[in-house]
Amino acid sequence: MPLSTKLVSFGVVFFIANLGCSLEDETTRIAVAASLSDVIPPLQEQFVEIKRALGENIDLEIIYGGSGELIAQQRHAGLFNAMFLASREAMEPLIERGRLSQFSPFRLGNSLNLVAQKSLDIEVGSDNFSISSFMINGGPIAIGGLGVPAGDCARIWLNSIEGLDVTQINLVEFPNVRAVLAAVDGGAVNAGFVYATDLVNREGFSTLSQWEPGTGGAEYGYASAAGSQHGAEFGDFIGEHLDHFVSAGFTVLLEGE
Repeated sequence: MPLSTKLVSFGVVFFIANLGCSLEDETTRIAVAASLSDVIPPLQEQFVEIKRALGENIDLEIIYGGSGELIAQQRHAGLFNAMFLASREAMEPLIERGRLSQFSPFRLGNSLNLVAQKSLDIEVGSDNFSISSFMINGGPIAIGGLGVPAGDCARIWLNSIEGLDVTQINLVEFPNVRAVLAAVDGGAVNAGFVYATDLVNREGFSTLSQWEPGTGGAEYGYASAAGSQHGAEFGDFIGEHLDHFVSAGFTVLLEGE
């Protein structure tokens, strides 16, 4: 059955990739960070095909959004059977409160980039270029809002730059990292903080600076809710296909624990 996309609203707008929807069957709903929207669909399709070949009647929905907003939805309403987000640490209180049961035994990392349109022709390697000076004098810069892992990581990065007064930067907040990338691409801002994987197979961007995993970057985690068999099994399936994420630019921080 073909993959379809629709919009729903839970206080904010999310994209839902719905594979094999049936009103008669119980739906497994998995919340996934927007930065994973390029890599999850093939795994979703493979997982559903395998389950159906085994005679299982499965309905799997993937809900893409900002990690902070998805966490808030789970905290208040317990809407999801599993979550795969860019802030593993922020998911831990959901386990403590019983909204999620346990983590799957893998963790992924992602580099954070400050990017601009290539058309701006910024000479990053020149003696006159300073990343601090650019951020202060280069116009508006897009950043994920508070609770968006990419945005939170970017703020840690900014505060670690010696001599940089963050209050002098014209930071414009967006609800998730893909919205940041769209703002840069559309010229609404001069630059933005996005993940390195957001740039895979995308032309027209230049990286001004990069923050590597292991220095406060994103750490992705997957956790399922108690009693959700398919939610837990999809996490196991992802863990068996980590090479799929590596080929897309992610880093395996931990495999099995």
